[in-house]
Amino acid sequence: MADPGHYILYTVLPQVDRFFVEAVTRVRGAFASIDAEAEAYGDAMFQSYGNHSDEGDLGDYADSARDQAVDFYVSLRQLEQSLVNLLAAGLYHLFEQHRRRLRGMTAKDVDAMMKASSHWGKVNELRLVANAVKHGSAESARALHAVRPDLLVDPIILQTGLKKRALERVPGVIVPLGGDDLFLSQDDLEGYRDALYGLWQEMASKLP
Repeated sequence: MADPGHYILYTVLPQVDRFFVEAVTRVRGAFASIDAEAEAYGDAMFQSYGNHSDEGDLGDYADSARDQAVDFYVSLRQLEQSLVNLLAAGLYHLFEQHRRRLRGMTAKDVDAMMKASSHWGKVNELRLVANAVKHGSAESARALHAVRPDLLVDPIILQTGLKKRALERVPGVIVPLGGDDLFLSQDDLEGYRDALYGLWQEMASKLP
């Protein structure tokens, strides 16, 4: 039978690190300059209007170009959100695969040991997030709302006077992979990675 401790230290932890560091770093890099990209897109649209139209008011062209730049920015921001949501689901399913393999390596009750960990609450939150991403159902929304209602509210709303009412309401999670309804941040992903890492380190110390 394979050595559970060795498996955790030399397979599980490196894979968790690699998944997080590579995925999050690449997402962060890909969307780091979308403000400038949107502005450049608007400038290009305005230039295009000027080159292909002999009539009309330049102010109207500027308004249209600005609207298109805003739409372009929103679409990129939603794409970033959908990828962050998807990465959270992937991080949890990676955990499930590692846990399933570990169960076959020891006669000890792996699930009971994990649930006794101080990190289990955060890992369980990640499970609820993954379910919300995967199923997009009212049931998964209610379960997640019970522990992290802020994840179901647009961060812009959380900065307004509507914050309290928005947190109390249980919205539906309908299109989390479209960048709507579920608003995980990259800091949330880092928190989940840290919880998984701590949990696995505890497991390695308890399993021979």
